Amino acid sequence: MDAWRLAAGIVKKSCPAEGEVVVYVGFTGTAHILADLGDFLVEECQQRPQTIYALAEKAATRFEADDGIDLGGAVQNTVRQLHDLGILTPCMPTP
Repeated sequence: MDAWRLAAGIVKKSCPAEGEVVVYVGFTGTAHILADLGDFLVEECQQRPQTIYALAEKAATRFEADDGIDLGGAVQNTVRQLHDLGILTPCMPTP
């Protein structure tokens, strides 16, 4: 099972006054504003590599989701989007 980590060259900046988090992708020169779930996933993967399963479990304790909301699916989709943007990259999980 792959784990995910923050890609090289990523700079994360919080803008508390605006309630936003901006991520700068150095190798492409692009910047992206992250919503709550995206920010949470980047923060978790910045600390150490995380599997989708571990991220979904942590997200379930961090966010309140209405019945019928597939939080695990949302985590998986958001990780894929962050990968497509060059923010997260797959790696081997650490024990």
